[in-house]
Amino acid sequence: MRFVERALNALWYHRRAYAVLVILVGGVAAGAILLATATMMNQVNLAGFLHRIAGLNHTAGRPLQRIVTQAYHTIGSHYTLAWWACMGSLVLIGVGFALLQRKRRRTEITAYLVMGKSGWNIAAQAACEALIAFTLGFWLVVAGLAVISAGVTDWLQGLNHQLMDATLRSQVSAGTVAKIMQKLFAHKVTEFNGTGLMLPHPDQPPRLLAGVWRTYFVGAGAMMLSIGAAAGIGAWRTRRTIR
Repeated sequence: MRFVERALNALWYHRRAYAVLVILVGGVAAGAILLATATMMNQVNLAGFLHRIAGLNHTAGRPLQRIVTQAYHTIGSHYTLAWWACMGSLVLIGVGFALLQRKRRRTEITAYLVMGKSGWNIAAQAACEALIAFTLGFWLVVAGLAVISAGVTDWLQGLNHQLMDATLRSQVSAGTVAKIMQKLFAHKVTEFNGTGLMLPHPDQPPRLLAGVWRTYFVGAGAMMLSIGAAAGIGAWRTRRTIR
């Protein structure tokens, strides 16, 4: 486990480069956490819609239920794809960083190889450095988002409602929705109107961030694998030049 000690020393020696990496991964992690939280809130809104339309107990609501449910699922799938895109961007950042570091640390890598260190050992050190840098950037971002979580969740709730409105407009005409609403609310007294039916406002909107641990483990794995693999391949290529 000496590579852990070497990793800490390398982080300090190359602290400027790793400071940039911390900022980059922190930004991506923030985006991924916001997407995961938006996904959770979208699911909460869908559950609220289904509960409210079930309470109306009217056959006229079945087409609307199908259309709105599909819209919620569409938004959720877009959020999921965007989340995975964030994880993919971490791989690209990791590979790019490793390639730049290989050029800057060529003498250091050559010295390790001359001392008898294997490519696996060098890759493990690089992966350890990546894990430490990602962990630092990630939890700094989580701490910052936690402080402003109320404002963040309010903004995400507004974003969800805007996306739902746009998605519904692309799937069904306003006139059709108005006719369905007229039948649904005929001779009924409710605490919500048509907009409140499709876009429910929870009595206590979620104030907690979602998907934090999933984002951390997947993101850390992406960084470790990309940087570790790139460093290992670089060490193998360097070894061939010094033989």
